This record gives sequence, structure tokens and C-alpha cells, in this order.
Amino acid sequence: QENAGDIVGARATAQQMLRPLEPLSQKDPDNPNFAQVLSLIHAVLGQKDAAIKEAERAITLLPSGKDAVDGPRVEENLAFVEVLVGDKNGAIPRLQHLLQIPYNN
Repeated sequence: QENAGDIVGARATAQQMLRPLEPLSQKDPDNPNFAQVLSLIHAVLGQKDAAIKEAERAITLLPSGKDAVDGPRVEENLAFVEVLVGDKNGAIPRLQHLLQIPYNN
């Protein structure tokens, strides 16, 4: 929706997704998948700090040093969130780093 220019619709959809996901994430706080999805939802809602916090939490839960395949994907999520919220200073170096490491992107 957001890419099609429907910002209001995208935010309404994101808000609907947030309601059921927050309690699920609280029940399973060590699940990096919930943190990644929440980071994207917060980004669409324009909540930059919350979006980056959740994306960074996902990296803490699944670091590249622990999982060489999925860890970089979680870092890629943070870069995408940074792009969505307009943080070029964070996204560009992160993407450059990801281009230097082998992983299944």
C-alpha cells in the first residue's frame, strides 16, 4: 500500500497488524521473527525509534556470529528499516557490510 502511495491505508493496515503481534511478542520475547515484523510495522507507522529498537533487538536475539545464514538476514532487516525511516547514515554502511559477507540473501 505504501509503495502504491496509499500512506494512510498502509498505516491503518500496520496498526491492525500491531494489535495481535505485540502480545505474541511479549509471550515469546526471544523470538527474533516477532522483533523483525514489529520493526517493519513501526517503520510503516513512522515510529523511527521503535522500529530501529525492534530491528536491533532481533539482531541481539540472532546475531550473525551465532547463525551465519539467518543472522545476516536479520541485519538486512535493520538496513531495510533504516531505509524506510530515512536513516541513510545507518543503512548505507550496513548494506556495504552485508555486500562483503557471504550469505543467502
